[in-house]
Amino acid sequence: MMKYNSIMSVDKNFEFFKRELPIILNTHRGQFVLIKDEKIVSFYISAESALKDAYQRFQDNDFLIQEVTDEDRVNYINSAFLQR
Repeated sequence: MMKYNSIMSVDKNFEFFKRELPIILNTHRGQFVLIKDEKIVSFYISAESALKDAYQRFQDNDFLIQEVTDEDRVNYINSAFLQR
């Protein structure tokens, strides 16, 4: 049941990211955003720094790290993927 809940949480965070993308593109293009519980936690210059901070803040809880870009690609890190 926990994996299912993790996947649902990640999906909700990704949907939140897609809704917010037009707003954050202007000021954070090329950065990485950390999202938790459908809220923006912070922006980072690298995926590595975002991941390090996510683990310090949330350990194994659900979060999403997504590159802020308008390119048509999926390029993100989420806690459900890392638990495999």
